Amino acid sequence: MNKYEENLDMHEIWYENTGLGLVVPSYMDDISSIEELNEIKEEIGGRIVGIDPGASLTSMTQDAIEEYGLELDLVTSSGPAIMAELSKAYKDKEPIMVTLCIRTGLFLNMT
Repeated sequence: MNKYEENLDMHEIWYENTGLGLVVPSYMDDISSIEELNEIKEEIGGRIVGIDPGASLTSMTQDAIEEYGLELDLVTSSGPAIMAELSKAYKDKEPIMVTLCIRTGLFLNMT
């Protein structure tokens, strides 16, 4: 930041307490940690449905896959594609794992 601070204009915070991460629906209550994800790889089709390839959450997820030795593929898509796939899985109570930013309106719409 120091290197570029003369070229940056700081503005107000848009979102506080934003969380980024790997998310499963609440009906998948047998999962409580990242270390358990390989145990459900068959249930979720061996994949994590991810956000855009250039998003920071994508690179963080790729790092987590390596760090935790996850036997899952990260399939990148778009925000609308994730929401459509998650909404369908949620409606049908099917297992799914997605990357998600908690500030999305999803949590208001899925209850």
